[in-house]
Amino acid sequence: MDIPKIKRARGYRLYTDKNRRLLDLYCDSGKAFMGHRAGNLSKTLKAAIDKGVLADYNSIYEIRYRNALKKTFPSYKYFYLIDSFQIEKFRKKYPQVRPIFLEDYNYKTIIPTLPFPGDFSPNVICSKVELKKIKEKIYSPVVMEAASRNLYDYLKFVEEKKDIEIPKVKTKNFIQVNSLGEKTEKFDCYLKYIGKKSDYNILWESALEKGVLLPPDLKDLAIIPFELSNGELKLIQNTL
Repeated sequence: MDIPKIKRARGYRLYTDKNRRLLDLYCDSGKAFMGHRAGNLSKTLKAAIDKGVLADYNSIYEIRYRNALKKTFPSYKYFYLIDSFQIEKFRKKYPQVRPIFLEDYNYKTIIPTLPFPGDFSPNVICSKVELKKIKEKIYSPVVMEAASRNLYDYLKFVEEKKDIEIPKVKTKNFIQVNSLGEKTEKFDCYLKYIGKKSDYNILWESALEKGVLLPPDLKDLAIIPFELSNGELKLIQNTL
């Protein structure tokens, strides 16, 4: 399944090189949870690049990022910044949690999907206990500064959206679940596929043709956009 070539993005809408508009329920595996071009990320990136410190050197920006992590996950004491190779190993050991409304997890250690679109997002392990034998990675000051800004934008986003009423989405192939993939009594912003695995590719292609981008991997949860018109809600319900 190939995602079309994207020319630009705004909010939860993508625009292809063929001038088609897609409603993005994939959101880059949850990393674009707040939508595309959210907050002040683009301005922060430009300002950080203009300072000229692009290489992976120790910097004050890592301290800022760790402070931002502490404010985002206040019940966790230790934060480990690691490379992509290590994070894949730890995914088999610790639960991966998606962007949420800052719930307090019972897990001692988690791997959060942080709201930072793109593959250059820092890989983080949050733990309530000290972990051994972890080699931390030094990230570029540009990445640290931008990631810090995004976390503070996320905290603001959560505060603004905490009382929002998430619409109930009735579809044949999906159920509404929380960030851990669990069905609850309230209407959460995630959708979990419950159809046949063999039918998912056909559904994905059909949804794309109708203007809805689903996660290419059915193991990922789809995200109900926080900015959704009545027409787009009907589109989701009729498509999925």
